Amino acid sequence: MERKVSAGLVKKISIILLDCLVNHRPILAMIGYINKYLLKGRIRSVFLVYPAKRRHITAYTFDWFSKRMQWKPFIIGFFIQKKGVGIVFTMSSGEKDFLKNENRSNLKLLFQRMEEKRMLLRAEIKSFAGVLPGGLYKKGISKKTQEADFTVTAIFRAIELLKEKEKLPHNHVVVILGAKGFIGKKLVTFLENKKEYREKIFGVDLDNLLELPKFLETKRNNHLIFLNITKKKALNEYIPFFTNKTIVLNEVYPEPSEEELAEIKAKRAKCYHVVGLKGRVYPRFPGAYDRGVPCCASFVSCNKNGIIIKKMI
Repeated sequence: MERKVSAGLVKKISIILLDCLVNHRPILAMIGYINKYLLKGRIRSVFLVYPAKRRHITAYTFDWFSKRMQWKPFIIGFFIQKKGVGIVFTMSSGEKDFLKNENRSNLKLLFQRMEEKRMLLRAEIKSFAGVLPGGLYKKGISKKTQEADFTVTAIFRAIELLKEKEKLPHNHVVVILGAKGFIGKKLVTFLENKKEYREKIFGVDLDNLLELPKFLETKRNNHLIFLNITKKKALNEYIPFFTNKTIVLNEVYPEPSEEELAEIKAKRAKCYHVVGLKGRVYPRFPGAYDRGVPCCASFVSCNKNGIIIKKMI
């Protein structure tokens, strides 16, 4: 226990020292120069995550420091994939802050700060975690949807891997939770363009939830993949519909809570979580994202062998 506390303390102090020493324009510009001329563009991306839960931010730094960094990205680590390195930033603002209209100017400033860091480091890619890409796009701050496009491909690969792991019969059905969201719309279009999925998907959101029981009644003999790409905590609305032929594939950040997993288990259903793509992350991401690079952060091509899904039940 003492060793665990000491390791956590060392990590927090190290991150603060790293921020104080490195997170400045002249230093980042110097690293960018080295990246371009000596490393040949090895540093490929800057990636911003945010705390979905309080424990996510306290895992990296102290309360007094996080209060100063509400809209100021600071470095917490890096990840390595086959084709390069990504620098990971975070801040202390969360999903509730992004949804407030009065914070549009803060979101715009956040976007500009990450773009500045990308340019200083001479990286190719700037990406954001969770609901940020959709929020930035809807507010007209960002005009690109690269995170969504890459995530859609990764989800498809995760579905294929899940089918293989569970040896699902050919008549399985994919129920997409959050089908009208930022990722959901793109995923529905993507799967509809694939012949083998065209007749096997059903998109549902909270506004057409009443249609779900009627659909499930016609599929009582089918195995059902409930793909969760809806909002945080919305999974609870769908658990009553689960059966012993249900497999949940979660792509929502954060992963299902212990309470949600207990309810899913009570329905004799199974649950997997999309960890991300293969890669090394230093320090490791907390929770079910351990040992993987989030889909929205990755810059390598996604195939079935590169995706990681974790069995939660």
